[in-house]
Amino acid sequence: MLEGVMLLWFLLAGISLLFVAIDIRATPESPVLKWGFVLLTTYTGVFGSFLYVLGCREPLPRRHERYVGARWRQTLGSTMHCVADDGVCILAGAVLQDQDADAGARATRRAARIKQPWKSSRYRDHHASHGFAIVRRPGGWLGDSLFGRAGVKGKQMSADTAADAKSFDVAYLVLSGTTTAARCPELLRGLVGLGFSTVIAIPTPNASRVVAPRDLAEVDRVQVVQSYFDLAIRPRPPRGVVLFAPCSFNSLNKLAHGIADNLALSVVAEAIGRSTPVIVGPSLNAPLLGHPEARASLKRLPTWGVLIVPPVDDGEGPRLAPSPLLIDAVRPYVRRG
Repeated sequence: MLEGVMLLWFLLAGISLLFVAIDIRATPESPVLKWGFVLLTTYTGVFGSFLYVLGCREPLPRRHERYVGARWRQTLGSTMHCVADDGVCILAGAVLQDQDADAGARATRRAARIKQPWKSSRYRDHHASHGFAIVRRPGGWLGDSLFGRAGVKGKQMSADTAADAKSFDVAYLVLSGTTTAARCPELLRGLVGLGFSTVIAIPTPNASRVVAPRDLAEVDRVQVVQSYFDLAIRPRPPRGVVLFAPCSFNSLNKLAHGIADNLALSVVAEAIGRSTPVIVGPSLNAPLLGHPEARASLKRLPTWGVLIVPPVDDGEGPRLAPSPLLIDAVRPYVRRG
């Protein structure tokens, strides 16, 4: 009996997945949500196909925009995207768990045979040639400093490199929920002043606790986007330069681990994937800045082409870099005339 029920379930799940995978190709929706519903149907079978028909499938030609315009369908689409993304992360974690254990054992054996490399002059000379410094703090070595020696850091860019970089009409300001998010209207005015024809603000879910979306929308020529279904980013976000400031501890580590569980992080992750400029301004206090995971994230992101504008310490602890410094980091990418 149980075997028959299981066989019927897998048969229906396969038919459901085939239906969604074929039918959704004709649905005028963003690729991210299309993949989300395909993955959801892979996980849940008939239930996933039912939710696809209920919340996303175009009922009649040229009626899709109005059909998905209902708030509950937008909520359903966003939830399905998050569930699909979480499922992928869980499966990937299960697959990699054994590999991580083996890698950890090998690293432990290797560490027992070699000295700490950051204490050697050869290591310091090599990293200094790549624009990074070695710093020492009371209580021990930090290894590579999180940022370069001066100015905007990450992948070091000369004036000639910046001049040759791609230019854009669109600029994004992605902001997370730190106290310095109150400076975002000022940053938006700075981006508009650079000459971008389109400036889009995308807050993370926690950002609204610090700055109201209406305060962002009151800046002239700024569009505030909070939904995957907003016309400003459909059918997919236009190419542009992304300024992620302020970037919180949570968002920084999610970004460095490829986690895109909300709209803001999804837009930044896509920009990294297509190699358009991404500039990150971390907003972390001293303890969080010294956290091992934050230090690892600040080292990893530059290897993906992300520019880091480091926090500035004016004597009261590290804070988000001044607005003029953040705007100057974006300036090379504005399209002129």
